[in-house]
Amino acid sequence: MKAGFIGLGHIGLEIAESLVRGGAALRVHDLRPEPLQYLTQHGAEAGATPGETARGCDIVGICVRTDQQLLDALSGPDGVLAGTPRGLLIAIHSTVRPATVQQASALALAAGASVVDAPVSRGPSDAQGRTMVYMVGGTPEDVQRAEPYLAVTGREIVRTGSLGTAMTVKVCNNLVTYLEFVAIDEAMRLARSAGLDRGCLMDVLRGNGNATPSMQGMIAGQMADAHGISFARRTTLEGHAAIAEKDLDCALEMAAHLGLAVPGATLARGAIRGVYLGAREDLTAAVQGSSPR
Repeated sequence: MKAGFIGLGHIGLEIAESLVRGGAALRVHDLRPEPLQYLTQHGAEAGATPGETARGCDIVGICVRTDQQLLDALSGPDGVLAGTPRGLLIAIHSTVRPATVQQASALALAAGASVVDAPVSRGPSDAQGRTMVYMVGGTPEDVQRAEPYLAVTGREIVRTGSLGTAMTVKVCNNLVTYLEFVAIDEAMRLARSAGLDRGCLMDVLRGNGNATPSMQGMIAGQMADAHGISFARRTTLEGHAAIAEKDLDCALEMAAHLGLAVPGATLARGAIRGVYLGAREDLTAAVQGSSPR
């Protein structure tokens, strides 16, 4: 399998590294030199542009942050669809709007390529060390073509139906995650303000199954940051918050289009930046002896 991969952030780098370790002939592209250097040291080839990265590939995975970044990676003289991509299959791993998936598909079809939406969520590791849960939408033929590529890192591959349905599932999945983050953040702030041991509450939440691994990871991150946040760490957290806000905007737009009231999503959209940043500032103030807000 000759594969390309564009977008080497936290999830993208993990997928790309697993593809290399799984024996794929992989060409990768990112705007930052560090992940490119790391992967080329482990057997990948670097592509200078998205178009160069896709050249000669059977499949290209794209895992960028935003809808516009996805469209930019596909279009233009340096894009994936430049040149002769006939027969190329593009797997969209980014969390974007279902309408953007359809727009990307239209661009691809005009160039002789095809698209599956294959967003990803990390789960517990299986016996082979695979952690990714893929949701996949597209024609049955395209999904079947994508599955050998996805199976290298996927502990589970869920066929969701036609193109765009996988992205709808991912937006719904992320809504659950962000509501969990708001719930655990509020519970922990309530416990601390009442003078309780947060560790005691977490023991109960773990014991009865209320604390998911994602929730536990959120609290562990807050505690690790309790003595102060560096500029680099704050920049990372602001990036996470921006992604969360974008994902929640997708959920709210979908709900509005369907005429559906989703008050929890509205609440989470207003609170999520504070979960990522405000809670850490509260803890820092408490550790330093100031009164938390």
